[in-house]
Amino acid sequence: MRRERNESRLRLHNLPFESLGNLFVGRDKELERLEHDIEFPKLNVVLIGRGGTGKTRLALELAWRSGQRYQTVFFVWANSPQGLRSGIASLAGPRLLDLPEQKSGIEKDAYDAVLNWLRANPRWLLILDDVNTEPAAQAAQMLCLQLRSGNILITSRITAWRGDTRKFQLSALGPEASSQFLLARTAKARKSAQDDIERSTELANALGMLPLALEIASAFIARQRSSFADYMSRLMIDSSANNLRRVIYAPLLNLSKTSIVILRLLSLLSSRPVPQAILESERGKLNEISKKAIALEDSLEDNLLWSAPRRRSERLDTILAELATYSLAQQTEEGIVVHPLIREIIYSEIHKEHLNSWILLAIELIENSYPLYSEAQKSLAGSLWRLHAAEVLAKADEAGLSERTAYLRSQLGRTLLGIGLYTEAEQPLRQALEINERLKSPHVARDLSRSEEHTSELQSHHDL
Repeated sequence: MRRERNESRLRLHNLPFESLGNLFVGRDKELERLEHDIEFPKLNVVLIGRGGTGKTRLALELAWRSGQRYQTVFFVWANSPQGLRSGIASLAGPRLLDLPEQKSGIEKDAYDAVLNWLRANPRWLLILDDVNTEPAAQAAQMLCLQLRSGNILITSRITAWRGDTRKFQLSALGPEASSQFLLARTAKARKSAQDDIERSTELANALGMLPLALEIASAFIARQRSSFADYMSRLMIDSSANNLRRVIYAPLLNLSKTSIVILRLLSLLSSRPVPQAILESERGKLNEISKKAIALEDSLEDNLLWSAPRRRSERLDTILAELATYSLAQQTEEGIVVHPLIREIIYSEIHKEHLNSWILLAIELIENSYPLYSEAQKSLAGSLWRLHAAEVLAKADEAGLSERTAYLRSQLGRTLLGIGLYTEAEQPLRQALEINERLKSPHVARDLSRSEEHTSELQSHHDL
């Protein structure tokens, strides 16, 4: 939360990123139109566009420039119904609304209290970000029907929405604005040339004028202190290539192997912020996981990404700073955020032969971070932990690795019990027991005893 002294700025909000200021270019018309569309109470707007077009950024700039229009602005990552619910419930916490219901530790209590507050108070803006699945869209639309005293702004790739939600289509930037951004973003660091304007326009066009691609390219040029021409030549960028993948891939060749491991692990988790504590828990364990991953990739022949000479980096703060320098990840108060499109591309680049091994490493990471939250299940961090656990379990099921997940399922069930989601806890706990009963092998004895304990606790709740 940030409480601003400047009365012209927002007094109460949880916006994850600051305004771009003068770097926010080429969107004046869109911003003016969006301000007009959303200025009336009871009107909800969905920003629609393909990944990387700057939907989240436009929503944030609208919020930062709203002045006295809103008393409060809330930002919620809502990529799933569970994520939406937990995000709304977290607004009850002491850093924001500080509602008494938060103290019960029961998510539903906090969720209902926040809805009651929103119904009773006008002049608020609620941003629901990353609503890119049908279940998430349905949950967002149901929420819109329940709240009528403020404004809800949704960002999504989905085009089909209810008639009472105004759709706002967002496309890529124009050529002039794209060139202007590249020039301004790299002004203090790039190798200048006489043809910078022409080359920046050429690069912008080759990148489809996609804001995400422009940002990552600018970060690379600034970090390497190269010229636009050198950058395009180095990446072999032209108008016919799939340049977005090349733009995201290029920084990886300059990262330490441990940084690439961290980025890949993040791509296997939920798009919600990843608390740094998940990576810091049992610090030696993260080093052990990294060594396993590096050995795995080193075993591949002709693996250009891993064979490139590079320095070694094991300090987590150095790794995260390195990822941020290349605009591949960002730090927020809630945790580490990787853009959904970057996550998708990084995940898709994992070699098929090694995908299962990477999923198992992600499971190991989440399992080892559980003790941090077992005593603080009612915290925001605990809520985020269970969303990441659920995402890894979904990937494991899809890959046919369910029988390796009994322990994590029992951990997830216990966490859900801790925040009062008894019905949701039943499935992972029963699945854990079923897996253990099928295997009956020594290496799952720990999971079996823990799962039985959790299921016994579950069965004590009358609603099951």
